[in-house]
Amino acid sequence: MNNNGLNENAVFNDMEILEIFIDLLYRNLDSDTKVRSSFDSINREVSDFFGIPQKSYIGQLLYIISDVDHIRRSFVDHIEFYYQEMNGKVKRVVGVSLAIEIIQNVHFLEEFDVVMIENIEEFYNSTDAIQKKLARILESYLETGGKLLVTGCEFDNSNDALSNILYQGNLLNLTC
Repeated sequence: MNNNGLNENAVFNDMEILEIFIDLLYRNLDSDTKVRSSFDSINREVSDFFGIPQKSYIGQLLYIISDVDHIRRSFVDHIEFYYQEMNGKVKRVVGVSLAIEIIQNVHFLEEFDVVMIENIEEFYNSTDAIQKKLARILESYLETGGKLLVTGCEFDNSNDALSNILYQGNLLNLTC
């Protein structure tokens, strides 16, 4: 193999590595999957979350991530690694555990740069009072610059307090 065109000393910054990772995921999808809907709002959502320029494939990829478990896991794992490499504090929690932690300490999110809530639908088994409490805590977290990633299926998109805040800035919603 001829590597004459490659610079052996090439160094990629963190954002370029993240973009390459997203691009590689996309390139590995079959052509039928690639033509799925690419909503501009989803594209903006991902771009805003990562602080990267909008690219046409990102919106399509988001739907793939939400539908294919192993891709979603890989993507979420990479986001966690990405923030840890940038010396960010990451909180990764499932919905049911979050309810327990919120009851014990309402301020625990404040120390984290990114909070990743997996299986958000499990949280909807909590009482209305706990859901409202979590909604207030997450809203405050987002308003102070925290980043929130949410995954899950059968997401309750009704007009309750928790659902209302899951469409704000600094949030990436990977629910199917």
